[in-house]
Amino acid sequence: MKIDMFKLAQYIISLICLIILIAVPLTCAGQDYKQNGTVFESTKVIRSKSEPIKTEFTYKDSDNITYPIYISSTGSCFINKISKKSGKEYRKYLGAEISEEICKELKITYKGKTTKVKNS
Repeated sequence: MKIDMFKLAQYIISLICLIILIAVPLTCAGQDYKQNGTVFESTKVIRSKSEPIKTEFTYKDSDNITYPIYISSTGSCFINKISKKSGKEYRKYLGAEISEEICKELKITYKGKTTKVKNS
């Protein structure tokens, strides 16, 4: 069986065009806006992130430095540390066990990551 390269190229180009014809309207359909004269305004609701809350709990690290513990909107607990290398502030998350315990104390629902159990 001999394959005609011209027909194969024609088939591949037709397939690519079909995919583009389907994909473009789908991506454009996700944009919600209204036109007000020459101005286009977004009608999508942009959810703002809630600020973390400082708790009354503290965390003491291996260098014996005490940090206040903050809790995010999902119930994850973290401390704000300063990097020794760069001097920039970053969040060090304290893990699910500490977060669950603090959420229990504060009577807050913890929405942390769930682990999948493998079936043996």
